[in-house]
Amino acid sequence: MVSFDVASLFTNVPVAETINIIKQHLITHNIPTDYMSLIEFCLTSGYFRWRGHFYLQMDGVAMGSPIAPVAANIFMEYFEEEALKNAPSKPRFWWRYVDDVFAIVPRQAVSQLLDHLNGVHPKIHFTTEEENDGTLPFLDVLVKREPSGKLVHTVYRKPTHTDQYLRADSHHHPSHLSSVPRTLINRALRLCDTQFLHTELTHVRQVLECNGYNWRQSYRVANTTSKQRPQVAERVPVYLPFMRGVTDRIGHLLRRRFGIRTIFRPMTQIKQLLRSPKDRDPLDSPGVYEIPCECGKSYVGETGRNIKSRLSEHIRSMRKLDGNTSAVAEHALNFGTSHYIRFDKVKVLARERNFVSRKLREAIEIGRRPNFNRDKG
Repeated sequence: MVSFDVASLFTNVPVAETINIIKQHLITHNIPTDYMSLIEFCLTSGYFRWRGHFYLQMDGVAMGSPIAPVAANIFMEYFEEEALKNAPSKPRFWWRYVDDVFAIVPRQAVSQLLDHLNGVHPKIHFTTEEENDGTLPFLDVLVKREPSGKLVHTVYRKPTHTDQYLRADSHHHPSHLSSVPRTLINRALRLCDTQFLHTELTHVRQVLECNGYNWRQSYRVANTTSKQRPQVAERVPVYLPFMRGVTDRIGHLLRRRFGIRTIFRPMTQIKQLLRSPKDRDPLDSPGVYEIPCECGKSYVGETGRNIKSRLSEHIRSMRKLDGNTSAVAEHALNFGTSHYIRFDKVKVLARERNFVSRKLREAIEIGRRPNFNRDKG
């Protein structure tokens, strides 16, 4: 047994080739190729921001994009067909989930097959892991080979796994809390062969009790199947913040009397109180800004709204040839095509909500540089 893993699949998917493969699929299945313009737009318009600058992703698909896993999977299907067609040693078994592959290959042929896979396409590189002492982890399954050659399965947890889950005494709706034991118990029942089931359920019981859950109640909930309800037109659900003894009663009332489904959300979480690690767009705040022109001068302005909104107004005035509402538009109209306003190089000089502080900073910045402001501060 051996597993192969594609290194950084999503960032290495060759977009141009994938688009051609998708087009051939559409033709083969008599699907109008009019969709190709939309698919191509989605796959070639991957922009991202880093340190205040925008970049175009030249290759690969964007993580989190709905089309990304579909495109990656389509390319990998094509890759598999081409790679296995000419493989020096055909695997007895080959099963792939996104970028992870489980295969059965003669031990002496693993290295040769790995070299072959890594030579099929310059962007696709595989790493490999061979079975150790007759066991091989694959996703959340630990596959074991018995002396008879039969493969059996149990749940796999990484060595770094802490067995910490949502505690039973935490302030969450009961449906959220019950999902923890239901998931763990049903996973054991689904993945484990008979000889491993008791050991896994014993472990799950210890974990649940350490997290404050009652084992008997948890096992009963996990094995309870909901009765089939008549199909009715589903209404738009109501989202409520969960407050024990308040909104749970409101939800019960809405569901029982009016047939309105309620979905409960946790109240303020720690992650909401922490600062986001992502770059915040400085244009999404009030402050003082500078718009440069290729002539060497610039316009310095201030706004109590988002700077981005004020920039849109300057651009709108230029399009309408209205120099009365914008000094930037007036400058561009006076000098025509010889002066080019660089909206792509706008600088945020200060983020400031206080009106007096903004006006003072604006006056200081106007005096520091050549400008075409009407008011010199």
